[in-house]
Amino acid sequence: MGANLLSEPSAAMLNLSILAQLLGLAIITWCITRVTEKHPLLTKETWTSTPWARVCLLLVLLDAWLFLVTTAVLLHGAPRQHESHRCSIGIIFCLMFYSANKCLVYLCLTERVRAVWGNTQQRWRSPIYIFCLSLLLPFFGTFAGLLIPQAVHYVY
Repeated sequence: MGANLLSEPSAAMLNLSILAQLLGLAIITWCITRVTEKHPLLTKETWTSTPWARVCLLLVLLDAWLFLVTTAVLLHGAPRQHESHRCSIGIIFCLMFYSANKCLVYLCLTERVRAVWGNTQQRWRSPIYIFCLSLLLPFFGTFAGLLIPQAVHYVY
């Protein structure tokens, strides 16, 4: 027997969805405030003296926060009907934020590898750092291969 899928989500599912998103936003906002407690974002000294791993962590948190905000607007914003265009936009946003998050996590791990292997050389002169960054190139190709056709299909 096949399952009958509803064309519109029920009110209970929409309420559960917005509850999960608001809880996620509250937790991520708390994490962002904890990260920026000692280093305020609006000062120039913070951006010049903050280690790359901390900046990367902050960018991962901001990416997750933006993902939750945009999906909340897409799911619970006006109009209430779930149309194919909104699904296409949701797919594009999901791909963009997921890919950005994975790249930032990988860059943070690359910084950790550089710290373990010895950081006597500058980043762009270190062979292990260049090797780790070169491993990101196929990911960018995959991201472009997935995102560009989807965006072109949506526009045309």
